Amino acid sequence: MATPDLPRVLESMRIRATSWPGMALVAGLVAVPGAQARPTSLPAGTQSTPLVVVDWDATDAADEAHAAEKMAEKLVPAIEQELFQRRIESPRPIRITLHGDFYGGNPPQARVPHVDAAGTVHLYRYGPTHLHAMAHELVHAVLRRENVPYGRFDEEGLAAWVSHVVRPSNAGFPTYGQDPAVVSGHWLVSGLAIPMNQIRDDFRGLNLRCSFQTYSLRNAFFIDLGEQQGNDAMRRFLQTMRSPSAFSDTFGSTLIELEREWLARVERRYERTPNAADLRREYRALPALDDVNACAPGRDFGDASPTTDRPDGASPRFP
Repeated sequence: MATPDLPRVLESMRIRATSWPGMALVAGLVAVPGAQARPTSLPAGTQSTPLVVVDWDATDAADEAHAAEKMAEKLVPAIEQELFQRRIESPRPIRITLHGDFYGGNPPQARVPHVDAAGTVHLYRYGPTHLHAMAHELVHAVLRRENVPYGRFDEEGLAAWVSHVVRPSNAGFPTYGQDPAVVSGHWLVSGLAIPMNQIRDDFRGLNLRCSFQTYSLRNAFFIDLGEQQGNDAMRRFLQTMRSPSAFSDTFGSTLIELEREWLARVERRYERTPNAADLRREYRALPALDDVNACAPGRDFGDASPTTDRPDGASPRFP
């Protein structure tokens, strides 16, 4: 997957790349394991352990480098354990580079957290820290180090689940402290939920352009899937992902069936949440979403009519 042309994506959503919504859009977003990093200045400093090497090419990132090293030292073994049920004695440490503010470079542009073709994690500062996206990106880096081919939709979901297990937090993108069920419920009751099969099949077209929807819905779906199916099943999914029948082969149900069950749970949880409607309005009023034009059915993605073009079928719409 090539490095996203984020300014074009932001323009298509009518969000300024230098605005807070533009910052929030890409904070903690995306892994691009196949992307080549753009040339940067020589590192201002480097520190290393047997597990990780942390570089920084922003002179004001030295203090954060120590925090990044400490966090990564805990996260990498935890990620290995969740994915492979064992620690991996790798001779190759994972490299992490802190690049400073998200808007920069030559020429200046909005820059997205990602993992490049060499397996290096590139992080950018959104708000006060570089580290919001570290757990998610380290999942991708561990998989690249172990030569697991990039799984697109499947791997992004797996990374959401693993990062949730090793560092549970909903303080950043895309939930901003809200219960994921409320955030999912927001998109569902608004009629703006993108069916999972469309997020999967049009990964390039929808993943970033409709990121508030795709990430909140896919993350919530995969976290729920892990809770329902268990860790062993999610590890088996690592072996089957990228197959058109990965869900059926791993979980014994198609994507449409699993999504239908998830939607029913989301609906029940949303209905049982006190003041859900107020929380929904509170979420939609967040500054991060202030200038976001949500993707809409018929304009940005198709309807939810069932299809048979894939073994796992299509997704239902929320009633």
